[in-house]
Amino acid sequence: MPTQLSESGVDLGSAQLRFLRKPKIAVVMDTPVNSGDYGTIWHTFEQRLDMPFTPLRAESLGGVDLRQYNVIILRVTVRTAADTWRALDPKRAEEWVKAGGSADRQYAAARSTRRRRSPG
Repeated sequence: MPTQLSESGVDLGSAQLRFLRKPKIAVVMDTPVNSGDYGTIWHTFEQRLDMPFTPLRAESLGGVDLRQYNVIILRVTVRTAADTWRALDPKRAEEWVKAGGSADRQYAAARSTRRRRSPG
């Protein structure tokens, strides 16, 4: 007899199924974030994914109510990441993460411009 139950794993509608929260995304912009990197993030979210986000200026992070967001994207260089994240106030940032916030710190790596010589 045919059934709608899964042959393995969790069935749809099961009490074991967890629902996803709708992301409320903030993307940090302006110095120290490279405008090209921000543009790539903007294009991906707005044009390709049709997913809304709020741009936040790095200099104003200290005054932002983080409870409005459950995801913060911070694309910076390794050298500037700690200073920018610290602008949030470490205690506030820690409380936000403990409450379920997710911080995505993406580091822009410098590319080597040296050419390798071929053997011989």
